[in-house]
Amino acid sequence: MISPENREVIARELAARDVDDYTIEWGLEKIDRAARRFVDAKSRPSKRRYGPLILAEKIEKVKSLSGAAQDRAIRLAKEMGLDSEAIDLLAHPRRAETLMELARDHEILTRLDTTYFEEIAKRTCFATNRFQVTCIGVWLATGGEVRFSTNDRNDGGPFGRFLTAAFIDAYRASGVRMPTPDGIRKKITRLKSAVDAEGFDWAANFSPEIESYVENMDQLDLIDEYFDLDD
Repeated sequence: MISPENREVIARELAARDVDDYTIEWGLEKIDRAARRFVDAKSRPSKRRYGPLILAEKIEKVKSLSGAAQDRAIRLAKEMGLDSEAIDLLAHPRRAETLMELARDHEILTRLDTTYFEEIAKRTCFATNRFQVTCIGVWLATGGEVRFSTNDRNDGGPFGRFLTAAFIDAYRASGVRMPTPDGIRKKITRLKSAVDAEGFDWAANFSPEIESYVENMDQLDLIDEYFDLDD
């Protein structure tokens, strides 16, 4: 899936950080398999009906309605996949008696913030997020940092070039418009923060040492818990 030219770019950016050949091959294989899965998922009709704007509208209805109308809005919100505990708290606010309770209530309600759920599994771009998380994971597993550089070429520096090379063939094959370097920077930064907020264990999901003992690397793709393409 990844063209020889882009494989070379990926390998070069990893080698520049003294990543050994074995780990580079592991990363290339991981990205290539994720790219194929992305293209396959994009070729199938989406089963997701609710995007961020529709979910945000449903949240506002729960907040503004009352009585039977609110009960119906609550039921629909939960059926659409919004967090049940957060929806109940939004509909029936409780007075916090301690700072700890106040902090806990705030944490629950953040699950209904669009900046929280739009990048996670409830969004319609499951396949895109999962693919991008895999590329981030490979970069982190090989000692990289989620950091973009500014230069005259406006390519995002080593991490930006790595991501562009990893994305572009799969995006073209899927008929998806390739984002600009600035678009990649903004999306990847938000996505990394959102997945971190979920308590995602990067090291457990992306480790060439662990995967060397497993015949089927898909067994270790625990990110399916966050980006289940078969729902």
